[in-house]
Amino acid sequence: DTYGMNDNNSTTWKDAALEGLDASIGSENAPVQYKVGDDIDYTGIAASKPDVIFAPYSGLAKEQYEKLQKIAPVVGPIEPSYLTSWEQVTEAAGQMLGKEEEADALIEDIEGKLAKVGEENPVLKDTTFIAADLSAPETAYVYSEGDTRPRFLSALGMTQADYVQKNAAKDTFYFTVSPEKVNEWDSDIVFSSAVAGNTMEDIIKGQPLYGQIPAAKNDAVALPGTDEATLAISSASPLSIEWALENVVPGIVTAAENAAAAK
Repeated sequence: DTYGMNDNNSTTWKDAALEGLDASIGSENAPVQYKVGDDIDYTGIAASKPDVIFAPYSGLAKEQYEKLQKIAPVVGPIEPSYLTSWEQVTEAAGQMLGKEEEADALIEDIEGKLAKVGEENPVLKDTTFIAADLSAPETAYVYSEGDTRPRFLSALGMTQADYVQKNAAKDTFYFTVSPEKVNEWDSDIVFSSAVAGNTMEDIIKGQPLYGQIPAAKNDAVALPGTDEATLAISSASPLSIEWALENVVPGIVTAAENAAAAK
């Protein structure tokens, strides 16, 4: 939660949902929030006496899983290394709560909204992408097929660049790229997280080699702009996706239009 960086150590979409449930953070009905550090707040979780611990999208290690199992039954990672999709998480939540039909209907609704945005912006279907991170001047990161970022962009109708498949590391959701090799990013657009508030000009000032990214030359790098906007896609959920469609996707469409104009 703290990665959302708002005043509630939460995110806009969670706050809105909690308000609708009369459970706003700080109110009597608010959910418990746990300390975030190098490990899990086992004491805090135990004190809340949960019926179940739900962590299907996580990097939960065996030792952590076993400690949590002593507190309550645990729904652990469905796929390793944060590769569980938001659809799988939603299905698991439906099974856990005995609401399978509601979960299936929610998935269908969100997938429909993603597809509709793609249909409303036909430029996207002709666009290739690389999902990356340019926060560090010394190393760039590219997210591979199983990560939530490429999945989100693909759901909008775009196609992941061949470069990713050719260079992806096995059994992980990302691989690193030296700055001197980003000129190999043969892709129409790059969707990239970065230090919050940084523009592409700021990024290139910190590492001039990032200016060699082909998409950067065409003003076709889409930056979410804030940590919250990055989180909306990097840790996607039905709530965050609806928020991202309104607040993040317009920048992606603009990058695709710039790429198309440069062809």
